[in-house]
Amino acid sequence: DTLVWNKNTMDSFVRVPAKAEGVLNFTIPTRKPYTDGSEKNPKLNFDVIVKGLEDTEGTTPKTIESLEQVVAKIGGDISFFSQARYKTGQFVNAGYPPKVNNEVSYTAVFTIDNPVNQYYKGEMRAKLPPNVTYKNVFYPETEKVTYDEKTDEIIWRIGEIDAIGPSSKTLSLQLHVVPSLSQLNKFVPLLNDVVFKAFDKFTNKQIIKN
Repeated sequence: DTLVWNKNTMDSFVRVPAKAEGVLNFTIPTRKPYTDGSEKNPKLNFDVIVKGLEDTEGTTPKTIESLEQVVAKIGGDISFFSQARYKTGQFVNAGYPPKVNNEVSYTAVFTIDNPVNQYYKGEMRAKLPPNVTYKNVFYPETEKVTYDEKTDEIIWRIGEIDAIGPSSKTLSLQLHVVPSLSQLNKFVPLLNDVVFKAFDKFTNKQIIKN
């Protein structure tokens, strides 16, 4: 397949001054990446050919042609989402149904799906609302999870994230909430400002999910 820009499609190509610069934007649809982890670091290879006539006074114009091979790296398709559970999950919760000024516990589950590229410096941060407490209960216990009392933040330092394929990387936290009278018959948030960040190892671009 070939994409062509010339003087018939762009007026700026009729005459290009010396040292002139410009940007050509285009979009190429790509097929959906494999989800079994077999396709990593996808990329597109382009042969870029620039051709024109050199404008010289008093002489016959000479054809100038330049060829350059360009590689476009495709970013990964990592996803991050969270959900709250009471009856299912890694922990035995108590206190349901929630009542004003009575403690009830829930399980917060965070899931990372990463079928393609590798990532590094992966990290998740989430803030606790005033009436929610975290008692350092999480699973798997091998994960690096800390709590910053100054900022009321739970921090999951994930680090390297390999292309997982069809499976997922998950973290479960047990959270305790005491609903206030002002929250009666209202949605009670367990966490605020949940943000996941990581760098794509192939493109070296940071991704942010919230």
